[in-house]
Amino acid sequence: MTDFLNDEEKMADFHALSKQDFLSSYSYLTETEYNLTRMELNNSMYLDNSNTWRMECGCTEANVLDGNHNVCKNG
Repeated sequence: MTDFLNDEEKMADFHALSKQDFLSSYSYLTETEYNLTRMELNNSMYLDNSNTWRMECGCTEANVLDGNHNVCKNG
């Protein structure tokens, strides 16, 4: 399995669509390929036990993108 970082069309949709909508639009891609791309794009992120993307500091991806580090002391 590989990521799709070099596919401009997919990456535009990757940023614009929710994970569910993206995977529905590209039904031939697997969730693993989506996750590999997310990990490559966000080197310091990981999936926690509840399948939530988190930064190394513990903040969720949504908190970081919103500039709201509410879990760690970086905010």
